[in-house]
Amino acid sequence: MRRQLAFLVLCSGFSVLGSGCATKSFVQTQLNATETKLTQQADTQETKLREQETKLREQETKLRETADGAGANRHAINEVVALASDAKTQAVTAHDAQARLSQRLADRNKFRLLETRSIYFDSDKTEIRNQDMNEIEDVANALKADANAVLELQGFADPRGNDRHNNELARERVEAVTRYLVQRHGIELRQLRAVAMGKVALVAGEKPSTEAFAKARRVDIRLLAPWSSWEN
Repeated sequence: MRRQLAFLVLCSGFSVLGSGCATKSFVQTQLNATETKLTQQADTQETKLREQETKLREQETKLRETADGAGANRHAINEVVALASDAKTQAVTAHDAQARLSQRLADRNKFRLLETRSIYFDSDKTEIRNQDMNEIEDVANALKADANAVLELQGFADPRGNDRHNNELARERVEAVTRYLVQRHGIELRQLRAVAMGKVALVAGEKPSTEAFAKARRVDIRLLAPWSSWEN
């Protein structure tokens, strides 16, 4: 009887021990499966997060490029606007200057004769005589007083000699007066108009004489001023 009871107790203990071992193995299996599942989910989530981070970086890069491009475009637009404004200003200025120049040129074609003087030369000479210096000084002062005034110089020779020589004398006499005004008084060439007229023909009925020849060897000085300058 005692042997049978001991045997039953022993079998019951083995049964309990076997049952405990089976439960522990099952729990471990479940834990491992759960851990694997959680690990996979974590890996998947991390992969998604990395992909999202990559996309965010790409978007940030595009936004920066767009911002840089917009900044460059704004800078380019500002430069274009500035250049257009400068061009417009220059065009207006050029137009005004052209209008003033055209008006000035038009006025210069409308001169009023203020006075006429003459200086005379010795026979076959082109040097200015001392007694004629005062005449030139006066017209030089008149030119300095009015920058718009113009001096017209007409050179002549007496009728003796050939035409070629007389034309050269007339030209050189005009040039002598021009040089004196420019070099001694600083008169601008734009205020001087020199014309070589050549020899002076005697009027009908006039006899050749020393006095007639002396009056022919001259440079006529015509002081002119634009009408606008005269009115002012």
